Order: sequence, then C-alpha cells, then structure tokens
Amino acid sequence: MFFYGPMKSSYTKDVRAVAHMLVHVLPQNGNRYRVSSYDLEIGVQADNYSCGMFVLTVFDFFTGAQDIRLVTRKELRYLRYRYLCMCV
Repeated sequence: MFFYGPMKSSYTKDVRAVAHMLVHVLPQNGNRYRVSSYDLEIGVQADNYSCGMFVLTVFDFFTGAQDIRLVTRKELRYLRYRYLCMCV
C-alpha cells in the first residue's frame, strides 16, 4: 500500500499510521501488504489550496494517463481548468 503526501510534512507519519491500520482491513488472501510512501519529483506543495491538484496529478500518474514532472504555478492553473472541465 502506497501513500502520498504532497507537502512532505510531519503529517506523513499520521498518514502512515492510518495506512498500517487499513492493511488489517484488507482481505487476507495469502498476500502480505507493505506500507511505504510514494515519492515523486513533482515538487512540494507550497500553499494550502493546491493539495487537490497534486493528488489528482498523482492519481493520473497511477492510472497511466500522463507522465509526471515538476509542476509549476502556471501548470497548476492549467490543471485546475482541466479538472474542472472534466467535472462539467
């Protein structure tokens, strides 16, 4: 099980603890689950309002929709517009 924290702050330890609790809820079909952080080179979230953009970008990466690289402020504006258009 991977977890991702866009701010790379001390809250990550709390997220790791929740992930360890969730491992026990997953079906045990002979597989063992490991918990580890997923670090990407898209930069660190520097504000309090673009967390969703970082998480959606990482989700796009997990689903194979796009390559991931450093996200600039200009790209964050584009991503907000892109995800808004997908919702409408």
